[in-house]
Amino acid sequence: HAQLLPIHYREPNINLGIGTAEGKVPHLVGRSLLAAYGLTSGSREAHAFSHLDFLAAAKAYGKVGGFAHLATLVKRLRADRPGALLLDGGDSWQGSATALWTAGQDMVEACLALGVDVMTGHWEFTHGAARVMQVVTDDFRDRIAFVAQNIVDESSGDRVFPPYVIREQGGVPVAIIGQAFPHTPQADGAQFTPGWAFGIDEARLQAVVDEVRSAKAQVVVLLSHNGMDIDLDLDVREGRVKEHRYRLLPVFSDLLPADPQMQHTIDRVRDPFADRLAEPIAQNEELLYRRGNFNGSWDQLIVAALMQVKDVEIAFSPGFRWGTTLLPGEMITRERLMEQTAITYPNTAVSEMTGVEIKEHLEKLCDKIFNPDPYQHQGGDMIRTGGLAYACEPGAPKGSRVRDMVVNGRAVEPARSYKVARWGVGSSPGGSSPIWDVVEAYLRGGSSARLHTPNVPRLIGVATNPGYDPRME
Repeated sequence: HAQLLPIHYREPNINLGIGTAEGKVPHLVGRSLLAAYGLTSGSREAHAFSHLDFLAAAKAYGKVGGFAHLATLVKRLRADRPGALLLDGGDSWQGSATALWTAGQDMVEACLALGVDVMTGHWEFTHGAARVMQVVTDDFRDRIAFVAQNIVDESSGDRVFPPYVIREQGGVPVAIIGQAFPHTPQADGAQFTPGWAFGIDEARLQAVVDEVRSAKAQVVVLLSHNGMDIDLDLDVREGRVKEHRYRLLPVFSDLLPADPQMQHTIDRVRDPFADRLAEPIAQNEELLYRRGNFNGSWDQLIVAALMQVKDVEIAFSPGFRWGTTLLPGEMITRERLMEQTAITYPNTAVSEMTGVEIKEHLEKLCDKIFNPDPYQHQGGDMIRTGGLAYACEPGAPKGSRVRDMVVNGRAVEPARSYKVARWGVGSSPGGSSPIWDVVEAYLRGGSSARLHTPNVPRLIGVATNPGYDPRME
């Protein structure tokens, strides 16, 4: 998500799999994950893939990622595999201040410098359809193929982007089929891609597979942003793929030197914003992180800001999965704040909601995450709540997962109206403060000294679920 520099990143301690997804990747956390993959507690790999002992491990092993360090890794891999393809599954152009302020141009240039061959998209579309088409047409041209078989023009029925590309690698024709995030209009707002229909589109996808097979592709790759619960396995047949191997490579910036050419690109695109990015806002005294099915401490800070600045009883914040981690003692700069809030629809809104409406809203969002049919999942995690406590049974039937809602120590009354602040999807498109201004006002008022303990609901029926670890270590 648009992070050009190395970062800290805490993996979740709650990532529940429900039904047939229970205990399957990616729904393993903490010690269950380490046991499944034979990783040693306290090791560098344990830090890369779990939340365990995060603060101590972060200090011991340093930061991860960074495009200059990633570029070094890519060059090393390509030296050993001259025919290798570099694929980008999407979300590259969003998640930072500079990506927002340049409409993704900083990341476009970084991806071109990295040597991406083929990509599909999701958060890229929040820059708007016209901007995406401009990049694909002008910047990518013949250098990066943008493929998406499941985006269709509603008026004509034609595909908006090429569904696939065939590249001959080492004498072997390889087809890469693009599958953009199927729920983009629901998750981020249909206003960004008017007239475009998305979806999983399984039947149309099968027709594309048949087409590339007819075109003599010996290997077919689905470059997908569906999510791991949905994606299809490789179909291995005689004369086709006889073997495949996979290894997730964590990028530790202290183990990989920065590639000079990529570092030059990064410095160039960031230089116009350097002073603005470094502007101090508040001194941080706690571990601030996002990610997990329910609240993280960064999310808790945001809902606390909404409640205080907007003077409301309840606050909602989207269950975004992007955002970096900040260690105690580090300064909250404008860059750090924007890493949690940099979206193209940042406005806040205050409205009245009855107790019935609040429950219906929570139930609807719960079903988008915990429905046993993965085709019903629409991305992200559960909405973050401030001022509102509740119990949640993820494995319960639709409409029956949320109970025991409490505000200010009192049970939520179905007919009573409550003042609620929120931001992101569903908020007013204009006339209200962007979320970063709200959080900045809160922090500059001295609230950074508070502890923002995540407001996680009381969870029912998940005690033995390997995607649940209540320890916040």
